[in-house]
Amino acid sequence: MAYLASASDLSTIYEVNETYASMASARPLPDSFIEKSIEIIISKAVIIEENAFTRYALYTITGRDSSGPFEASRRYSDFLALRNQLLYRWPGCFVPPIPPKKILGNLTSNFIESRKSLLQRFLQRISQITFLYTSEEFQMFIRGTSDFEVIIKNLKVATRDIMIVFHSLFCEFVDAEITDEIRVKLVEYDNFLKNSLGLFVEFAKAVKMIKEQFERFKRHFLDVNCKIKAVEKEYIMKLQESEMQIDNAQVRFAIPNPFKELHSWAKNEIADISAMLNTISICHSFENRKKKLERKLSLENKLVNKAQKGIDNIWKQMAHITKKYPEDPELKKARIKSEIEDITQILKIMTARLCEEELPVFKAERVKAYEDMMALYSELTLEGFTRISESAMRVHIEMLDN
Repeated sequence: MAYLASASDLSTIYEVNETYASMASARPLPDSFIEKSIEIIISKAVIIEENAFTRYALYTITGRDSSGPFEASRRYSDFLALRNQLLYRWPGCFVPPIPPKKILGNLTSNFIESRKSLLQRFLQRISQITFLYTSEEFQMFIRGTSDFEVIIKNLKVATRDIMIVFHSLFCEFVDAEITDEIRVKLVEYDNFLKNSLGLFVEFAKAVKMIKEQFERFKRHFLDVNCKIKAVEKEYIMKLQESEMQIDNAQVRFAIPNPFKELHSWAKNEIADISAMLNTISICHSFENRKKKLERKLSLENKLVNKAQKGIDNIWKQMAHITKKYPEDPELKKARIKSEIEDITQILKIMTARLCEEELPVFKAERVKAYEDMMALYSELTLEGFTRISESAMRVHIEMLDN
């Protein structure tokens, strides 16, 4: 089963730059509006067999917002392409993570159900970030009927377009000053997150081990309870030489595994920390890109100066090497200068916003997630061992009653 781009979807490609730039004239919707008006879920996941060699999971997205109901069917690769596109168009903005790619065992029912849940979490988190949810690429993702990867290959946005949108949507950061103190703070937080990531990776390994051990314990525990019934029937009854009312019902009530939820939380934290590190690395990449352009501009200035001193045949020599006449040096310098200015503006806004908005929100969310997890972990641990205790007490009480 393959998708083909419709005429309506392809027509959007040629208008996207104009549409994207026009976002600069409108402020984003209030977060409260977004939270109350959007419903978005993955309603089902099915395995598609195109042929004997091609099988994949297809996820159906359904929902409703202020523009009405929507539905789209997407593969995992589409989700990956969407996130990459969001990172490209919204540099320095935190984009929620999606589950990692898996080559083998990615079509088992348990894996698909787990991935479906995580992809739905991704969509719902995006729905709480106004500018990401209302973006051209995300709306095409949840409403388009065509192959998403084919569409976005042509959704190219210039650095100038990104700068214009950032100036409008994040205008409170336009005049921010990026001091050395802010740069040091960002580097320190980057190092902190890298250390935290290593900590969580080790923690997740330990929790996964005890989670699996607890599942084995539950199976052995239920098996022992069943064997206790056999001991009562075949051994105790004969010792008492009297009839006993044996409760043959097996203990089958659910014993929650608190380590399962703890492991899921640890994996989610690893994904979120990695996503924030990715966000910070994009800021660093813009810094490097700016420095590279500045070096390039300096080189162009030197070449122009040499030409002005009498070495005016340098351009002819370059044309001979490249087989075409080179770009006019003054126009090239102007183009590089313009790009440096655009990148400088984007870098200033993204860095200020990252330090003053994204990171504080990220910190608060991490603390809240930890507090919620510890409350749930305590509750499930107490419930699980209480049920184990009650099961053992039930056996003892039944024997006393008889």
